[in-house]
Amino acid sequence: MIEFELSHTPDEADLQRVRDEVVAHGRALSKCGESEPLAVFARQEDWLVGGVIGRMELKRLFVGYIWVDEGWRQRGLFSGLLTRIEAAAQRGGCIDAIVESLIDDVAAMFRAKGYVTVGMIPDYVPGFTRHILLKEFGADRTGHRVVRR
Repeated sequence: MIEFELSHTPDEADLQRVRDEVVAHGRALSKCGESEPLAVFARQEDWLVGGVIGRMELKRLFVGYIWVDEGWRQRGLFSGLLTRIEAAAQRGGCIDAIVESLIDDVAAMFRAKGYVTVGMIPDYVPGFTRHILLKEFGADRTGHRVVRR
């Protein structure tokens, strides 16, 4: 007989099993294979001052995190990190990139780099809108696909 267990402190192994099985099922359906991690870091000497972390999967770059140390902001590091990870993803066969943010100013920074809002959930958490942004590689700054012949 099946027993159901409610837990507020689930075992990490059980959590990981569920995650792994969901991902495996999705990959089997899509026939996409494994995802490949991708990251770019900015360093001043040996000190990490910024980074962008993502993964390539389904011919898409999924941007997970981008961060610039507060003392290094407004110096072009955001653009430098984003440009480099996008270029690497394109070389890896990606045709677009997607990112999500809860911070309006960060979403605006991505829009300034050619990303287009494809979804928004206002008040996703109190006081924050969830922005989902997509950039097609080869698209112009308005998000329109540039056809090269």
